[in-house]
Amino acid sequence: MTSRAEQHTARALRRLLAANPGPGEYPHSPALQELLDGLEYLLPELLADCHDWPPYLALDGVLCPQYRVLDPWRIRLRGRAILLGGPHDQRVAPVQVQLRLAAQVDALAGFVVKLGERDRDGRLRSDPLHTPAPDPSAVDWAFQAVRRP
Repeated sequence: MTSRAEQHTARALRRLLAANPGPGEYPHSPALQELLDGLEYLLPELLADCHDWPPYLALDGVLCPQYRVLDPWRIRLRGRAILLGGPHDQRVAPVQVQLRLAAQVDALAGFVVKLGERDRDGRLRSDPLHTPAPDPSAVDWAFQAVRRP
């Protein structure tokens, strides 16, 4: 069953892709902000299936200055997630999300979510709020969730 967070995020993604259907990079917009607002609730839900996702950890926002449309159904976002809870409260961690929209319903057909970077001891590392995002290819991702279409 599709959660309300997933339905909301899928509707926002559908509107965003309708406005920018062609492959390419696009700047931040109100439509993107609506999608990011949905991801704030959806990402912890998707990552809760990870065996080591801390139950006290939530998100207080997702910061993403631009996004890439891969095709009329897929998008990729890279940025920073604002963490909420425990020792990471109001700190940021890298996030990379690829979403594939379902064709006929308000749901995601697939996704790849990567959030957080591991420190030298294998624990989640977080940074002060205005720290720039690292190169995603250099990140040792702490949490990952995948649903293939």
